[in-house]
Amino acid sequence: MRLYGLKARPRRRGLDADTASGDVESIFIEDCSIDNFAAAAVVLFEHLGRAKTSTSRTLDDRFAMRNIGTRRNRYISRKGNIDGARDIGTTSCFIEFNGYGGPILDAVINDYTMGARYIKQGVMVFGNVDRFTVAVREISEAGFEAAGVDAAAY
Repeated sequence: MRLYGLKARPRRRGLDADTASGDVESIFIEDCSIDNFAAAAVVLFEHLGRAKTSTSRTLDDRFAMRNIGTRRNRYISRKGNIDGARDIGTTSCFIEFNGYGGPILDAVINDYTMGARYIKQGVMVFGNVDRFTVAVREISEAGFEAAGVDAAAY
């Protein structure tokens, strides 16, 4: 696995949004085989909302995450890996882009396979995400056996 392009100070739970002095650029997870995981999202790109100035009030006044994503990865879910099997409000996906706190621009997913039989989604994107590209050779059986009840099915 290669992780490169960090322009902010790393910390235990990710990049430190409170001390960011500019856009976060060129972060990619590459050449991984991820199997038998248990999480709401295996790879999460989440904008935490650092404003450019103390008077910034809109999402447009926030530093951006740009040119980020995944390349050449393989994901395989296994039985028992779903997070929140009986709760429609709980996600369970391979990759999530969450632009709730500010803009995510030029996001890319360019992976080989996603065997999603035992999770709810392959990819989830929401919030302020713009210019998003997905190129996955195969996302198979998403949610096929993930939800234990109809109320949690997507």
